[in-house]
Amino acid sequence: MVEELKILLVAASDQQISSLVDIMQKGGFQPNSQVVSSLKEFKAALHREEWDIILSAHKFPRYHITDALEYLSTQAMDIPVIVITGAVSEREAVTAMKAGVCDIVLLQELKRLPATISEELRKAAERRLERRIRAAQEQNERTFKILLENAPLALVIVNKNAKVIYVNQKTEILFGYPKAELFGQPVKRIIPNYFINTSEELSPELARQFASQAFGVSIELEGLKKDGRTFDVECSSAFVETERGFVIINFIHDITVRKRAEEQIREQATMLDNASEAIIVMSMDNRIVYWNQGAAQVYGYSSEEAMGKPAREILFNRPSVALMKAQKDVLKKGSWQGELRLYRKDGSEVTVLSRLSLIRTEEGEPKSILIIAQDITERKSLESQFLRAQRMENIGTLAGGIAHDLNNMLSPILVSIQMLRMKKLGEEQQQRVLDTIERSATRGAELVRQVLTFARGAEGERNILQPRYVIQEVARIADETFPKSIFVEHSLAKDLWNIFGDTTQFQQVLMNLCINARDAMSGGGRLFIEAGNVRLTEPLRLRNEILAPGAYVAISVKDSGVGIPEELLEKIFDPFFTTKDIGKGTGLGLSTALAIVKNHGGGIYLSSQPGKGSIFRIYFPAMETPSEPDSGKTTEQIPEGRGELVLVVDDEASVRDITRQTLESFGYRVVTAADGLEALQAFEQHQSELQMILLDLVMPLQDGKVTLSKLRQKDPNIKVIAVSGFVEDDSETELKKLGADEFLVKPFSAGRLLSSIRNLIERKTVK
Repeated sequence: MVEELKILLVAASDQQISSLVDIMQKGGFQPNSQVVSSLKEFKAALHREEWDIILSAHKFPRYHITDALEYLSTQAMDIPVIVITGAVSEREAVTAMKAGVCDIVLLQELKRLPATISEELRKAAERRLERRIRAAQEQNERTFKILLENAPLALVIVNKNAKVIYVNQKTEILFGYPKAELFGQPVKRIIPNYFINTSEELSPELARQFASQAFGVSIELEGLKKDGRTFDVECSSAFVETERGFVIINFIHDITVRKRAEEQIREQATMLDNASEAIIVMSMDNRIVYWNQGAAQVYGYSSEEAMGKPAREILFNRPSVALMKAQKDVLKKGSWQGELRLYRKDGSEVTVLSRLSLIRTEEGEPKSILIIAQDITERKSLESQFLRAQRMENIGTLAGGIAHDLNNMLSPILVSIQMLRMKKLGEEQQQRVLDTIERSATRGAELVRQVLTFARGAEGERNILQPRYVIQEVARIADETFPKSIFVEHSLAKDLWNIFGDTTQFQQVLMNLCINARDAMSGGGRLFIEAGNVRLTEPLRLRNEILAPGAYVAISVKDSGVGIPEELLEKIFDPFFTTKDIGKGTGLGLSTALAIVKNHGGGIYLSSQPGKGSIFRIYFPAMETPSEPDSGKTTEQIPEGRGELVLVVDDEASVRDITRQTLESFGYRVVTAADGLEALQAFEQHQSELQMILLDLVMPLQDGKVTLSKLRQKDPNIKVIAVSGFVEDDSETELKKLGADEFLVKPFSAGRLLSSIRNLIERKTVK
């Protein structure tokens, strides 16, 4: 392959040019040449073209090779120069070679010219490559030095004697020493506890440790500034072998802020751990990721037991309407606050005032839920006792009306019984008398039930409730117990929204307001209860609260009484403030009502004028759901027995007798017992044919609960209906645990009794 060659010829004759071209062509080159004859032309030609090689005479007028070589050097041009001459002295040859001539070819040796040119072109290419490599290396070194000098961390390089051989600008800033004061100094000047042995050299063991770790080691040490101040540093070190021996490269980072932050975090963690409140963090997949000592004290689970566990196993292990609402609200609104009834590790119930907050990432995505809970079990117990005492005060104020109504109910019963005994009534008259007895007895039983329910209270967990039924109940109690000179009326919206609250406390608020209205109408008047849905589009300022915009159920209690003077309106809700005579009130009715309403997130509006009555309007936050439809009553169907044997256990002879007669009249066989001991004896005698037991709970010698337990031991499958005239809050639940299949509350109708017996007998026993 012919290689094109650009040649600059200096001071050559035509004959020489022809000879040179011929020789180079034979040597495989295609010469492209230009001839110059002076130093001036030589310089001009250099700048016009890029030349591969220069073939030059040694000297002649207006030109000398050393001048040409000097100019090439000043221009930083690396072009191979070969001198072609007829003869040259040894001294001249040495001078030319020192000046930069690559080779000297005598005219009589021109045949070696192509080989010489090829060799010099190769050497020139190698020199250019070396220069590029060296330039790149120098550039890399400059870049590397810039990076090291401007690195965000202090860089300290030490030799095997732990003497400083390099530091960057950050080191000067961090330790306060100029570079010159650190070069050659022991590294202990800035890091007193640098890890070297007592001989002030890196120990072989430490050197091997460095060498075996690709990414070096990192350790926290104490740094020492020039002014004597100490501070915390993290030193990341790497062992590097070089041609001159190993060095240790140390990147040093000031961790004072980080250590302070870590200390603050530890302090905060200690504070959180020592907080009396339970502080819990729950991930979005409902797993517990933080559990402080307060949580351990409230719920009984240690941090080790709770961490990483599903919250439903630790916290929310039983279904709860309040809990479901809290979880829904915190995801929808970002937070929720209220009371929850949960269970400790030992199964005991705990009431907590909880605040749930949704924690989000920087991007706004839900990350976790923070729960801060305060154990208010004891407070709720005291509050419950106070509310019950306050209800008993209300019962006391109603006692006269209750006694009056009960006497009104008992009078027609007694008169009717006497009329029946005299046997002077016709069949139609007898039926009317029996209807009167039934109505009076039913009304009396309902009044007793209402009074007991209100007196007992049973404050419980908040649930979704329809206020219509509570208002109707309170209106009935007021109508039956207030003086007849007071007319009680109510008007309720058909689509009344549900609210989320405690039924008993809601009932107590209404009763307190109604009694307050009654006392304001000592001479008689009109009590009107009204309820409807209200949507607030802007905050509503009340006397004791500012209601946020939203949906509410508004319940107004209006009276036509004496009214409240303007100067007393600001005090009317204060605890123990009352305008009633001594012994006729504690002044806690309205303050209790306000506390309950505010605790439910609502408020009370009051409007009153002396001589024109008062209006108390309570606002409860509503759930925008319509009221439940009233269930229609169906005609009671009384089922007949089929000769089954029933054991009736009751200490009241009249109850035993009428129950026996009723059951026998409807096709059952009956054996009776007056107490628990007789019941067990009767069971032993008739066990083989006995179908079920009707068991009273309150009896002498051995009460019904003990009897029920013993009956279950004898026959786990015997069917039992427990009966009582008084129901405690947890009676039914306790009886279910003891083994009662059904529970009847006295008084009950014959139809209810017979239906319960028939349904239970026909129910299949599940073993």
